[in-house]
Amino acid sequence: MSVATQTLLALPVLVGFASYSIDLGWMDHVRGELQGAADAAALAGSAYVGDPARVRAVAREVAARNTAGGRPVELADGDIHVGTWTDGTWTDDPGGAFVRVVAGSPEQPLFFAGVFGRAAFDPVATSTAQRPPPVGDYPCLMFADQAMQINGTAFIDGYDSSMGVYGATRDATASVCTNVRDVTIQGTADIEGDLHPGPGGRLIVQGAAFVSGSTEPLPERIELPPVSAPVHWNNHGVARTVHGDVDLPPGTYYFDNGLKVNGHGALRISGPTRIYLGADTSINGKGFVNTSADPTLLSIFVVGAHSLRLNGSADFYGGIYAPEASVKINGTARFYGAVVGRDLQANGIGDVHLDAALSGGDTPRASGISRPSTLVQ
Repeated sequence: MSVATQTLLALPVLVGFASYSIDLGWMDHVRGELQGAADAAALAGSAYVGDPARVRAVAREVAARNTAGGRPVELADGDIHVGTWTDGTWTDDPGGAFVRVVAGSPEQPLFFAGVFGRAAFDPVATSTAQRPPPVGDYPCLMFADQAMQINGTAFIDGYDSSMGVYGATRDATASVCTNVRDVTIQGTADIEGDLHPGPGGRLIVQGAAFVSGSTEPLPERIELPPVSAPVHWNNHGVARTVHGDVDLPPGTYYFDNGLKVNGHGALRISGPTRIYLGADTSINGKGFVNTSADPTLLSIFVVGAHSLRLNGSADFYGGIYAPEASVKINGTARFYGAVVGRDLQANGIGDVHLDAALSGGDTPRASGISRPSTLVQ
């Protein structure tokens, strides 16, 4: 039998395998998108445990802003559950602290499998999230565990975005605290509010630096839980390195290799968005552009002992929870929100406006410090 004849006989099999591979790749892609939507919906809904109706409304809204196979992900009330999760067993309970989302996208078309009698598939993704209770009761929207540096011309004050934009609601409610025993502020740094050193410590003021409120040390150390690594690292196709403008639809994004925003790059936020970072991250260019100017809509979590550098030229609106990471706020941009870091530096010439509205969100709270919601399945 000639080679040509053998090739001709084998061709249908080869084409079949190639077609099968394409469809398998497509199925994995759609399942990944659907899993990301389920994760985002469960995490968003879990922020409102205790109010099942709102849990479902928020989960539906966030899911619908994601797509699977080019279609919006639609959830029915029966797809969203509030309950308990014990030893891998789920139990519906309106008073539970867990939210489970079961997302489906029926009749997703396949490219070639129809030849073998299967023209579509019905992917399903399940995600379970927990919103742990807040820990501690510390009046602190800016916190550092091991090192705090406030130098230069830094200006720090407070406001409440739930009452209006900064300027209309500004008051001296800024509260800064640290576990560092002795804290030094230098230059012309101005804190319109309180700065609490670590237990038994003191504030050392050099130059023309100024603190308007209390400088009493903390009565005890603040112990914060770390950010747990997500079950699924899914960045929804967003590149790790950003050079131009990139719109992030509301949802949850996981960057296991961190992020780099360069040049004139910008990540544009328009609705409730959570970003998990698993490696060193440098934000330059225009950085995170929160088009709503609402800090409660953007939460950034750093997993592990990495670094986060905010050097962008655009104002930042959001909360940062990085209890094991080094956080630097530099540049000329203004910062609106709250921040927790292992090491914290505020050395730029941009102002820092701490937002008391984050007291009900995922980031440092005015009346305590919240753990971020986490995925458990």
